[in-house]
Amino acid sequence: MLKLLIADDEAYVREYMKTVLDWEGLGITICGCARDSAKAIEIAEKEMPDMALLDINMPGMDGLELTEHLLNKSPDMVIAFVTGYSEFEYARKALQLGAEEYILKPFSPEELEGAVRRLKLKIEKRIQERCDSRKDREVLRESLLKEMLSSRDFLNISDWKERMKRIGVECPYGCFLAAWMEIHFTDKVQEPDMGLWKFSICNILEEYPVISETVLYVTDGGTNRIGLLVNGSKESLSLEKLKGYFGDVQKIIWDYLKLLVTIGVGEEKDSLEKLYDSVREAESACKTQELKGTGKLYFYKEVQAERKKPRSRRAEEIISAVEEAVRENYQESDLTVEKIAELVFLDASYIRRIFSKYRGCTVVDFLTEYRMQEAKRLLETGNLSVSQAAEQVGYMDPGYFTKCFKKHFGVTPSNYLDFSHSYPDFF
Repeated sequence: MLKLLIADDEAYVREYMKTVLDWEGLGITICGCARDSAKAIEIAEKEMPDMALLDINMPGMDGLELTEHLLNKSPDMVIAFVTGYSEFEYARKALQLGAEEYILKPFSPEELEGAVRRLKLKIEKRIQERCDSRKDREVLRESLLKEMLSSRDFLNISDWKERMKRIGVECPYGCFLAAWMEIHFTDKVQEPDMGLWKFSICNILEEYPVISETVLYVTDGGTNRIGLLVNGSKESLSLEKLKGYFGDVQKIIWDYLKLLVTIGVGEEKDSLEKLYDSVREAESACKTQELKGTGKLYFYKEVQAERKKPRSRRAEEIISAVEEAVRENYQESDLTVEKIAELVFLDASYIRRIFSKYRGCTVVDFLTEYRMQEAKRLLETGNLSVSQAAEQVGYMDPGYFTKCFKKHFGVTPSNYLDFSHSYPDFF
């Protein structure tokens, strides 16, 4: 409902305007009536009306002065004068000040309604123009960001900055990084409308308070992906702060949408020209889910550190022996790190330390990953029930197996085949 302010020093005129039309039917509510300019200003500051019907001749400042005051405070307000002064000079002055209509007393209900409808149309036109302009800016922004995500030579940097500035988006800080977010369904009913889920996630990202001193841009990044471009200070893009921010984002998306999202984050760059390197790093980090599972947060800096850890020949032998023990005994439900240590004739705490340091994950993580991959393979044969598949990979409790499978792949075992057929590249 649009808000209307009525200001006239004659009580019967105010009452006539209040009651002569079906305001609700016109989509308008009267937010206040004033007998003088001071009261009109008080109502306007409190209610922020969309339109006003003002008498020119009122106590205190007249309608012309009141119009100037109201439009200085609320430039979008539309105003019509309702007055008995028919002199051309008043009308001309009113229009110069920004009034949209000029209604002479006495007036019929039809004349008043016609003027009000014209005011309403002008408001609706302005709203539509702003909406269209905002949509145009969003389309332009999306197009530019897609160029940045897809090519190192997306465009001349100075040109890009100028084009972004023209549509109201700037990068005021000195550091940049990219992140990829991949969406994973947790329920088959979520599947049909990926666009809706992306829209919902983008709303969360835009409404959630961004990292201190940063600007966050969101763009469509492919079938089930959203690309994030972050511009901030070096301090605000510290690993600790980014972990807190992206961790919170994952939690909020789960709480509100029940969607798991894997996030891969590239390294911070000191110029826009180097941003594409961060885009590729984020993509590489995201692929870590293939080993360690979906719905997690991966930083390229940490992933690379794990990959580059030098292994001694002895460490290689220990890791190979542990992996072989897992592959040969994963079906045993009571397989533990201690039992694996006995099989390779080493101390359990020692192999935990070596495996974690040089393999980049714990022994238990590797065992779980291997079991999950084997379970997926068994389910793909179509010959086993969930309970049978669970038992064959070392899980005696089907419920716990289902929980682990869903955490790892984002879907329950019973829904896995449906999803893998619909999204063959998803797993």
